[in-house]
Amino acid sequence: MSNLLFAEFNWGTAWPALLLLVLLVAYIIYMIVARRKSDAKTAEMMESLKVGDKVVTNSGIYGEIVSITQTTLGKVMVLKTGEGKNISYISVNSMVILGKDEKEDIVYDKDGNPLNMPTTNKLGKKADEKKEENTNLEAKSDLVQDSKEKVEDKTLTDTTTPKKTSTIKKTTTKKSTTQKTTKKD
Repeated sequence: MSNLLFAEFNWGTAWPALLLLVLLVAYIIYMIVARRKSDAKTAEMMESLKVGDKVVTNSGIYGEIVSITQTTLGKVMVLKTGEGKNISYISVNSMVILGKDEKEDIVYDKDGNPLNMPTTNKLGKKADEKKEENTNLEAKSDLVQDSKEKVEDKTLTDTTTPKKTSTIKKTTTKKSTTQKTTKKD
């Protein structure tokens, strides 16, 4: 009986389905591994949080941790938000903490120039190199624009200039004759 089952099975038509099954299993394994790495990174960040750290929540609230209390549902943190007279406190579960707030305030000199601007962006390029690239691109686009304008101007002068000058001469001639007749009368 087992010979009958294998005799009817055609491997020539089954290989696309098997390939799809293998790819699906590989995708699921990849997603599980990526999720575990993400969870480990989040758990490490949560364990490293302490009183005085500046954090940002999932909803975009920036604050400084004032106290951390362990409860049966996890860590509860009290965040101090606002500045000056607008200080407020909010209690949040540690699961809503998106990450540490690592941005720095920009300090300006007397002339209004930033003193502590970051020199690299997220891609690792220096700000000066990026400015150089932008100026090069702007110069290239200006050259392209100028050449397009020259071509358009040349086309316009070749086709429309004779017509315009003849029209101008006719109107000028008509005006001068009407003015002459008006002066004679």
